[in-house]
Amino acid sequence: MSWAPLRWLGRNFRTLLLAFGLALVVWVSSVVVADPNETRVFPNVSLESVGKPSDMLVVSNIPQTVSVTLFAPRSWLDQYQAQPNLLRAVLDLSGLDQGSHDVAVQVYPGLSPTRIEQVLPDTITVELDRLVSRQKPIRVEVTGSPARGYQAGDPVLDINTATVTGAESKVNQVIALSARLDIANATETIDAELNLRPVDESGTLVTGVQVSPDKVKVSQPITLLGGFRNVVVRVVTVGQVANGYRLTNISVSPPNVVVSSPDPQLVNSLPGFVETEPLDLTGLQDDFEVRLPLNLPDGVSVVGEQNVLVQVSIAAIESSLSINLPVEVVGLGTGLSAQVAPNTVDVILSGPVLELDALKPNDVRVVVDVTGLEPGVHQLEPQVSVLSERIRVESVLPETLEVNIVEGDIGTPTPSQTATGQDFSLPAGTGTPPALTPTETVTSAPPALPASTETPITTPTP
Repeated sequence: MSWAPLRWLGRNFRTLLLAFGLALVVWVSSVVVADPNETRVFPNVSLESVGKPSDMLVVSNIPQTVSVTLFAPRSWLDQYQAQPNLLRAVLDLSGLDQGSHDVAVQVYPGLSPTRIEQVLPDTITVELDRLVSRQKPIRVEVTGSPARGYQAGDPVLDINTATVTGAESKVNQVIALSARLDIANATETIDAELNLRPVDESGTLVTGVQVSPDKVKVSQPITLLGGFRNVVVRVVTVGQVANGYRLTNISVSPPNVVVSSPDPQLVNSLPGFVETEPLDLTGLQDDFEVRLPLNLPDGVSVVGEQNVLVQVSIAAIESSLSINLPVEVVGLGTGLSAQVAPNTVDVILSGPVLELDALKPNDVRVVVDVTGLEPGVHQLEPQVSVLSERIRVESVLPETLEVNIVEGDIGTPTPSQTATGQDFSLPAGTGTPPALTPTETVTSAPPALPASTETPITTPTP
């Protein structure tokens, strides 16, 4: 075996070591130049809490983030910037007991080499409290008073206690679970579902705890006192409304009242209702309201308002009527005449029977307006006007008329305007027939047109 290589290595070891060192320096220098080390602040690093005992609650405020300053190559810092999960800040609560503790924030960088320059805050005060669950009584706070003559009994609850869970110091503050119920002016038993509020000795709400269940069902009895009774109000009427009108409704407010007597037997002997003083409807034609006193037996009085409000609704008895009417042309230009086909239309009217009975032929007018139209044949809709505002036009047949406008005089004599068919007649039993009958001829001339539009019109029978 030759020892020459070993002897050569021994003689040149220092030279080789020096060469390696120089090469390392050159490499490091080149790396530093290409990716220099920098200091950078990461102000919003998420802070995790780990290791908390299961029977403990953190009752102090712990910040959500901390600020961390790192010294590392620029490329590393850029990765921390792009991937926040590479940098973790941890608050380890393992083994801590009830009380206050100063816990150091631990930072774990995910890339190496990385140096942690600063953590703000680097220590956090953590207060732990034991997690407990305890049963607390339910207390119903009743506010207001029932209506006069009524009394409130003891409320009945579906449960008497509920569980309060939270930090021991908070749970210990809870004296009861309060449920509020308003019975102001109540006249009957109240059934309600109420929210439970954890309160301390002074009645102040205790926050930071959970209540299960968080609602309670309450039944609050409301009953009449002795010598009091709730009875229905019955309106007594006399007379009849005007002919041609009908009574549609009578309402009373309040619909029932509480009566009382020093002798309970008097109110107990009432038939379940009390009557008003008589209301006279003779000759009435319209809605109205009035306050009426009650007709009560001696020794019985009303609790509260002594009168009741009575509202009466009255409506006219209505029917319908079909009439055949001539058509008038209005708005013809100078030197023009017009022919309408057909020259009569059927108009169906509806309204109060008395109004229909009093209707006269001249009270209804059917016209077609040709203002601005040139000679030729036109399809126009007739317009119906009725003097009485209470009579409604239900339909006009036909809905469209043919109007032939020509220059000069058409020259055909104007026929008499005769109503044909079942026109201007009412069903049997609905009132006095009107003046016009199916075979009567309307001889009265139609209303005069304005001076600027009066033009002789000849309307032959088609």
